[in-house]
Amino acid sequence: MQGLSLNGRVVSSSSVYSDVANTLSTSGWTRLDLGARYATKLAGKAVVFRANLENVTDKAYWITGLNSYSTTGLPRTLTVSAQVDF
Repeated sequence: MQGLSLNGRVVSSSSVYSDVANTLSTSGWTRLDLGARYATKLAGKAVVFRANLENVTDKAYWITGLNSYSTTGLPRTLTVSAQVDF
């Protein structure tokens, strides 16, 4: 189908220590993201529709940052948008 693009992404993290003493750790995780993009013209204007589904399998995971800061990863999340050139 002309104008249609599909994309996918796999994000993976190994286990990480989450404290300064290296006694607490978070498990490793892998997340799958999928998306689509469709470019067309409507009323003579270029239009691009996008849809992205992050964390397709709804995997629960922890993201660990600096200074022992941890937060949960996002649950399955759908984002849609449209862009019109005028």
